[in-house]
Amino acid sequence: AVLVVWNVSLRRMVDRQTRRWRESENRNRQLLDTLPQKIFLKDVSSVYIACNRAYARDLKIEARDIEGRTDFDFFP
Repeated sequence: AVLVVWNVSLRRMVDRQTRRWRESENRNRQLLDTLPQKIFLKDVSSVYIACNRAYARDLKIEARDIEGRTDFDFFP
């Protein structure tokens, strides 16, 4: 019984933290997308991870379509 109660408690803590993380992620995305500056993220191999709307607009793509691409995809 103690293990079941502990498991339920742990699940609630994980759910609460996951919800907080998602809310934070949404706030950060909204902030980045409203900035006029062009912002992008790349991994150590120079592959795009993400960008904001201003950067995507210059590339004439949707921001969600940049993931996994490189500069060579846009500037041959």
